[in-house]
Amino acid sequence: MEKTILKISGMHCASCAANIENALKKEAGVKSANVNFASEKLYLEFDSAEISIARIQKIIEKLGYKATEETAKEEIYPIRNGVSNGARDHHKEAKVQEIQKLKKRFIFALIFSLPIIYMVMGEMFSFPMPKIFEACGTIIQFVLATAVIIFVLISGYLVLKICCAYLQIWIV
Repeated sequence: MEKTILKISGMHCASCAANIENALKKEAGVKSANVNFASEKLYLEFDSAEISIARIQKIIEKLGYKATEETAKEEIYPIRNGVSNGARDHHKEAKVQEIQKLKKRFIFALIFSLPIIYMVMGEMFSFPMPKIFEACGTIIQFVLATAVIIFVLISGYLVLKICCAYLQIWIV
């Protein structure tokens, strides 16, 4: 039996961790699989003769997450011309990229939702309405709402495709 720790990225809730655990426990050769959602780590005990790390990573990727073997946390860069390039934390960089991706999604949804809110709430508060809103407001609302819904449904569709329920499914 071999023990290893894998870094899991892309989890949104505890249900994600449970989905990974359940999928791995069904596999032959996996003795135990425990996912810690808070630390984003998978503690795995398995028989390397029956299943490989690469196979485990593929199973996790089919569920919509990314698994990498836990290695040294930082990569130290050499000193050049008396100036240190410092250390690089790959996990932290991945988290920052994920947060930036979520910010972009939020800004996209906000930009397309604000005109809808203005059109709907503007009449209640007697805000001035541009003539274009009066002429074809319902069409504009339909187009803007459709753009937001499609953008959100993409992640929900991927969840339905793998038949797992987690936080994204409630948003959809």
